[in-house]
Amino acid sequence: MYGFINGSNVIFTYVRSHEPGQNGKGRIGMKFTLKFALVIIATIAVAATTGCVNNAQKGKFNEKNITLICPPKQGGLSDFITRTLAVYSEKKTGGSIVVENHPGASGATGMRVGSKAAPDGNTVTYVPVESTILLHRKDITESISYKDFDLLARLNYGPGALVVRSDSKFKTFKDFVDFAKKNPGKLNVGNSGNFAIWHIAAALMAEKTGIQIGHVPYDGSAAAVQDLLGGHLDAIVASPAEVFTFVAAKQLKILVMFDEKRNWQFKDIPVAKEVGYDIVVSAWGGLAVPKGTPKETEKRLVEIFKKGFDDPEFQEKCKERSVTLGWQGPDEFLKFAEEQDKMFADVLKDLKVN
Repeated sequence: MYGFINGSNVIFTYVRSHEPGQNGKGRIGMKFTLKFALVIIATIAVAATTGCVNNAQKGKFNEKNITLICPPKQGGLSDFITRTLAVYSEKKTGGSIVVENHPGASGATGMRVGSKAAPDGNTVTYVPVESTILLHRKDITESISYKDFDLLARLNYGPGALVVRSDSKFKTFKDFVDFAKKNPGKLNVGNSGNFAIWHIAAALMAEKTGIQIGHVPYDGSAAAVQDLLGGHLDAIVASPAEVFTFVAAKQLKILVMFDEKRNWQFKDIPVAKEVGYDIVVSAWGGLAVPKGTPKETEKRLVEIFKKGFDDPEFQEKCKERSVTLGWQGPDEFLKFAEEQDKMFADVLKDLKVN
């Protein structure tokens, strides 16, 4: 056996001696083989160790290999936005942006994974509106929030909407409220998860209108939409983007939206303020990295994702899905998140969500 190193490859060959030993075997060759095998094993170990050290390069930003964590599960609005943005942003780098879903605990699971990633820019997290809600919940002790990240950019926002099946007996929001007042607790309204944004919106709706409803939490809006379509719920609260395709197919209809003004794509749907109720609740999401990420790396990430965001095809796909886009840079996004944090602290202080 003999061996040599060619670049990073160790090449070895077995050679049998023609000199006969006591048993007619290549005695000298066998001894040489055993000795050299040990040398080769040691050489491989050293080469492997050296390769690991050279390739690890901990803390070095590699824009061609980015992981984008999406806390909500697959199939929902957040998943659509992150995966679509990844496609158009990675075109700008020539590399890959891989989306990983880490659902659970109203976004806390995924955000915790993202916040604890190495602060090298290779892991970016989509932080949803729940990042300003979790700290203010009274039913749990939760520490994760937008404050555990350096915020890069807000991507989208969208108001809550009360949605029913197209064949529902409720033709207007007034019909819904009037029935609920006469039948306290009879109506079951689905939401995207316990204390998630649409649960809070439904609870605020009930408080402002003076009705009692049953709250039915789901792990994301997609599951709630399916149960509404199946006739297992009386209504759901979700964003227009999450029900848009079913509204267009005339399977679902929106009774009212919880926004300051009418939606650009649903101009015939009133907002709650128009019918006498001050209910304004919106969901949103943006990108963030772990605290301690180098500022130059953060700046480059903002550039990469802004190019994907501005791609006409990305904009068109979001429009087709009824996603309201609203880019905010790092400073503006942080100010917005701080305002949302204060608002939800006030809202959840006395709000009854059960």
